Amino acid sequence: DNPNELPFHAIEFCLFKLGISYSDVDYWAVSFDPKLRLKNNLHWEKGDSKNLSRFVKNYEEAYPEGGFGTTKGEKLFYDKHREIPNILKGKGARVEDKNFFFLPHHLCHAASSFYPSGFKHAAILVLDAGGEYESSWLAEGKHYHINKIQGINFPNSLGFLWIKISEFCGLGYYGAGKLMGLASWGNSEKYMKEMEGLIKITEKGFKTNEERILAATEIFEGIEDLLCIKRNKEKLDVEHKNFQKYADIAASLQRVTNKVVLHLIKKLKKITKTRYLCL
Repeated sequence: DNPNELPFHAIEFCLFKLGISYSDVDYWAVSFDPKLRLKNNLHWEKGDSKNLSRFVKNYEEAYPEGGFGTTKGEKLFYDKHREIPNILKGKGARVEDKNFFFLPHHLCHAASSFYPSGFKHAAILVLDAGGEYESSWLAEGKHYHINKIQGINFPNSLGFLWIKISEFCGLGYYGAGKLMGLASWGNSEKYMKEMEGLIKITEKGFKTNEERILAATEIFEGIEDLLCIKRNKEKLDVEHKNFQKYADIAASLQRVTNKVVLHLIKKLKKITKTRYLCL
């Protein structure tokens, strides 16, 4: 419900450094296309046969009305995005249809890597939790053009898997960086078989086990059942009784992630025939 909360401190720092105001900006762009999101949304709601899981007792609790993936929630997300032009106008910006753009999320990630790279030709790999409806993006950059090769749709998502395991280990929704640090304390062999039960390498890229992961929910029974350990709801530090187990889980996740990412990179290199990579 907050995509209309803009980074005004960052915007105004840039304007200050250039000695200009909002009204001097010729073009405005948002790194998300709300219309594309609404059009392609999976609608993970009660009764959706694509998401039946034996670990969900109540779909209304799993995907509460107005939340991520529900029709009401996605409509709210769309409507909030549409407020952005008027918010900018309130700051004095000149915003019209011809100079304001909602741009595809992964295209923006790709551009932010390829255009500053200096490469005339490069493979581009984008991985996150999710954009409009994709979690991963394989592309090729040539001179000033970026051409999409393939997208991988969520719920198949490395990012959502990392979010889920971060929460599972007690490091929070935005704890992926801490989870990477935790991995250095662990033995990646310990839970490798289990991690390969959560994410599989495929010819097209990878596929995650949504029945167990249940992205964007507070349901952890599927992961608890697989790893044979309960979700940690306490502060995680080296004194925690199960610290080593959670460290081993993190290390195994990092190892399987490395395998998946290298698989995607090799796939890209074969297609693009370039040794340069923008990640």
